[in-house]
Amino acid sequence: GTETKANDEYKFSHWTADKEITLNDGTKIPAGGKITEEQLKQAVITEPLTFKANFVQYEFKVKHEFKVAEDSPVKEMPADVKKAVDAQLPDEKKAANGTNATPGELKDPKDVEDKTNDGKWTFEGFKDQNPDTKDVDAKVNGKDVTFEGNWKFTPNKHEVTYEYVSGTKGVELPAELKAKAPAKVTGKVKGDTVTSPVPTGDDATFRDDKNKGTWKFKSFDKSDVTITDKDENVKGTWEFTPDPVKVKHEFKVAEDSPVKEM
Repeated sequence: GTETKANDEYKFSHWTADKEITLNDGTKIPAGGKITEEQLKQAVITEPLTFKANFVQYEFKVKHEFKVAEDSPVKEMPADVKKAVDAQLPDEKKAANGTNATPGELKDPKDVEDKTNDGKWTFEGFKDQNPDTKDVDAKVNGKDVTFEGNWKFTPNKHEVTYEYVSGTKGVELPAELKAKAPAKVTGKVKGDTVTSPVPTGDDATFRDDKNKGTWKFKSFDKSDVTITDKDENVKGTWEFTPDPVKVKHEFKVAEDSPVKEM
């Protein structure tokens, strides 16, 4: 017989014979040469021959893998993050040879939290492998296709705030002085170090007419902070010194003095 069925990944290509064959029109096909279905029907068979059906792979695997994006600030995922990311890998599928294969859909797509590095990982998409089309796809050309999907880490942003407080018991810091506290520092990420801006010169003193005295900056409770996974607050202490009290003296004639005027 000349059965030409194959499994789903392969399709019939041609026949070959173990000896030279001659067709009705006199054409000779050498042993091992390609014989089409139509040529086989025209073969003049005068001796025992063995024909072999030849198949070619028709469908190929479309696979997926995840990698860390080149511009990601963190270059390696912690084990728990990688496990959560890999759980979103699309299922492997098949595509016919010569066609344009597209990547599969992520399973339950979502950002993945990274507590170790204080941030999150976001899927940026699969790389395009076929510049001839506008879509993200790959030309199936006689072999399996693997789509590479990139994940990028984005760190959480934190801020450092400053406030001025009184270091003198019973004396409240004036609102005007509180308002002179340094502006908050934003956009800081884990590992960043922020130095507390110590006031100097005239900025380190403040005249308080209401309380009749002068405030002097003493220190911050933290000379600098290293960002972990939360915002930071730094307190600057001011101490109050009251104005010195003036003591005056005067002489008067005593009431019981017999002479009332000097």
